Amino acid sequence: MPYLLRNASRNLERLLFDHDYSTLLQSPRGRTADNDSSTSISRSRTTSDQNPEDGVLTTVNSQNKHVGSGDACSSNRRRNMDRSIMGGAMPSVSAIVPHPKHRFRIVIFISTWLMLGSVMNCVDIFAFSMVYMESNSTQEFYVYNQEEKASLISIMAIGSLVGMYPQNKLLQINGARPILTASGMLLSILTFILPWALDNGYYTAAIIRFFQGVLYSADFGVVGLVCSRWSPLNEMGLALAALSGFTACRAVIQLPLAGWVISSYGWRYIYYVLAIILLVVTLCWHYLYRDFPEYSPFVSNRELSFIQRGKESEQSSNIDDVPYSKIFTNRYVWAVWIAGFADIFASFMLVVFGAQYYHYLGLDIQANAWLNALKGILLLSVRFGVGFASDRTMCISEICKLRTANTVALQIPALLLVFLGFLPREQPSMHVITITVYQALFGFNCAGFYKGGALISRQYSHLVISHIQLFKSLAVLLEPLVFSLIVDVSDENSPDGNRELPNGNSPILPDGNATISSRQPHATDIESNTGNRS
Repeated sequence: MPYLLRNASRNLERLLFDHDYSTLLQSPRGRTADNDSSTSISRSRTTSDQNPEDGVLTTVNSQNKHVGSGDACSSNRRRNMDRSIMGGAMPSVSAIVPHPKHRFRIVIFISTWLMLGSVMNCVDIFAFSMVYMESNSTQEFYVYNQEEKASLISIMAIGSLVGMYPQNKLLQINGARPILTASGMLLSILTFILPWALDNGYYTAAIIRFFQGVLYSADFGVVGLVCSRWSPLNEMGLALAALSGFTACRAVIQLPLAGWVISSYGWRYIYYVLAIILLVVTLCWHYLYRDFPEYSPFVSNRELSFIQRGKESEQSSNIDDVPYSKIFTNRYVWAVWIAGFADIFASFMLVVFGAQYYHYLGLDIQANAWLNALKGILLLSVRFGVGFASDRTMCISEICKLRTANTVALQIPALLLVFLGFLPREQPSMHVITITVYQALFGFNCAGFYKGGALISRQYSHLVISHIQLFKSLAVLLEPLVFSLIVDVSDENSPDGNRELPNGNSPILPDGNATISSRQPHATDIESNTGNRS
């Protein structure tokens, strides 16, 4: 028994004292090895084998696990620990628990998601508030008809189309931090004065909406830029799921807030609230974000090495030398864009006119807002689950995962749209369930054409993905036209028109799936870019 106790005591001592935790507490600003190799483990990427999932930095040396005089270091640490224990002090928790700096990229993705979503909320709130504008209008304010409301949505889309390429160029030259910060602050001002512009008249409101669209286009290239610079290759699916799903911020923040504010104080106050939220989020994001992780004071060397693993060939490439001809002539890139357009065009039917469709079903403001929020929250949950599964599933090839995700995101929703068109108006619960499932299935696109485009284009993914985001503007521009052709604008509660609206959007989804399925990239390209070559 004493022999067993003595061995157990020695094993416990090795567990507590033989690991060097001092590197977890060092400043992240330095990007070189530590000077005193006798008291700490070198943080140089050439001498460390870093496991991102473990809480302890494991250093491998060809001769020993410890650098320098490892036994002496262990003895010193053991002696110091003995003194602290004899004095009644316990080891610091920070010496055992992994430092949060090793997961700072998660903070970046969350803050960027909030930033992009807050920008979109300020632009998109008009589509919800316009349904209830008449309830608070008086003779002294301008009253909008259905055609003018639809045109104000389209004018914003035109502004985003005009601003996309200049904003993309500015992103390439200056980075996302200054451009998105400036756009966010200016957009918060325009959102704050938009109620005044709407009360003043149609042309004043049209000018404000146009410049809102120009500033909103800064969102487009940020998704690909942040993913390519801040996401490790084996977490690309999850990063894309988070950032490309920033439209779900509408469900989490905008719609519940809008339902309460509009029903309690009127439609104008929701613009003031969202403008203030955008300003606060912009300042916080500007403080946290850096265009390159190596310039961030919040990123540890261990996390930096993990983020840059497998990207060595990208570090030397000049961002000004974008191979536009190769990108625009790549058939798979075009297939990604076509699939993205089909997906976004069909999904935005109920993003742009979802509130109006629920109003047609007879739902009040609060039910309208919360049911629209429910489908967005479910969409966000599906995106994260699918993105995580796509990154962690190793028994299936990347090509197979891309095809499966594209089929679920493009083919099944088309069938649900056809089913929705035949549902009677007297069954609103069936409409709500069908629409909720329909929107949730679009969460698979993050593991489909989004991920395929990012893996093929790599450091130029901001250009490819920005064009997918561009289709959001095209969808917003074209959906009012489709709506006016199908639905009688003089009677927006017409059952025939609202029944034909889903059917009119359903054929585009199978076409997008067929295009991307027939234009798959070579398996070697995908596997090599994920580091999972089989």
